[in-house]
Amino acid sequence: MKKLHFIIAIMFVGSSLFGQTATTLFDSLSRQMSTSVKPAEYALLAARFNALSTMEASPWEAGYYYAYCLLMEANGTESDTKKDALLDQAEQKVNELIKLMPREDELYTLRAFINQVRISVSPMMRGMKYSGLANDDLALAIEIDKNNPRAWFLKAMNTYYTPAMFGGGKEKACPLFQKAAGLFTQQNKESKINWGTEINNQMVKSCAQ
Repeated sequence: MKKLHFIIAIMFVGSSLFGQTATTLFDSLSRQMSTSVKPAEYALLAARFNALSTMEASPWEAGYYYAYCLLMEANGTESDTKKDALLDQAEQKVNELIKLMPREDELYTLRAFINQVRISVSPMMRGMKYSGLANDDLALAIEIDKNNPRAWFLKAMNTYYTPAMFGGGKEKACPLFQKAAGLFTQQNKESKINWGTEINNQMVKSCAQ
């Protein structure tokens, strides 16, 4: 199935090249990310972004969204084995991008997200390890750009799901969600990476209840 998706993606990219640059093709794909994407659609989107990322002069965000779509596909699967395999692929791509751009905060934020999703396979066995890894990456992302709303949102999520006895809980997480909400309203509208606003707003509303 993965091979079929990649072949279809190559055909899609090839047929779309006429009169288009890698950037305009990326913009066309990324607009699909701004609409409601069904879990089953992430696999094909991942393949398309992956194919696009191999094009000359392709924006690095194509590789980013390839990893992001793998992450979202993993988040929607019930198979722990498949989840781990998808997350491994996503993390491998992010690590490749980090080697090229070691000061890009969005990459550390995405890797933190990957580690948070890894916890869902076995919260009791994985919680401490992967929440710690996520926190390390989020601290680095915030050090690079203290106004990254996705970093603060994921930091809030990590705090929210950490037991109060270990320094987490709703009371400590809610101010972080509110901080992220403020930063989301200030983010550059031209940025190619802009996910997170809606779910953060949902968490802010949950905090008010």
